[in-house]
Amino acid sequence: MKEWMPKNNIIKFFTIATALIFIMYITGIFVVFAGIQKVRNFYNSIESESTKENKILAIKSAIEENKEDIEKIRNFFIQKGDEVKFIEQIEKTAKGLGVRFEIDSIEVKSPEEGSLKENVEIRADVLGNWNNIFRFLDKLNKMPFGVTLQNFELMASRGEWSGKLDLIVFREK
Repeated sequence: MKEWMPKNNIIKFFTIATALIFIMYITGIFVVFAGIQKVRNFYNSIESESTKENKILAIKSAIEENKEDIEKIRNFFIQKGDEVKFIEQIEKTAKGLGVRFEIDSIEVKSPEEGSLKENVEIRADVLGNWNNIFRFLDKLNKMPFGVTLQNFELMASRGEWSGKLDLIVFREK
């Protein structure tokens, strides 16, 4: 009856071998899962890079398609440092129409915190005949810049018209 029972050494050997096989199996599982995670991360990084490239191409395409509109918007705002050029353009327009345009004050105000624009408020005196003053105001409104006529007062004196006007010009910060 004792012959069919395995010997102690054989039991120890198979127990140790089973334990080693189990440890190798668990280690193999961790190695495989780590490899799978590396492949997953690599795939996601490639996918996100591809997505970024597609977004960049879409943005470039949109910019190219809307180039004229973007340029109009850029020109709508006076660039910092171009205020003198803008005022000279207003004065040239007034002079060409026979209107005297004289600036009383210039003040820069930021409408809101975090805004991308500033308001340049210009208070000026005008002098000329009725027709020329209103043609001048019309040309101001048609300028490619962001100009808003805030207030306008006009009075007649000795055959000429004089008045004050308040303009708001939009400038990039």
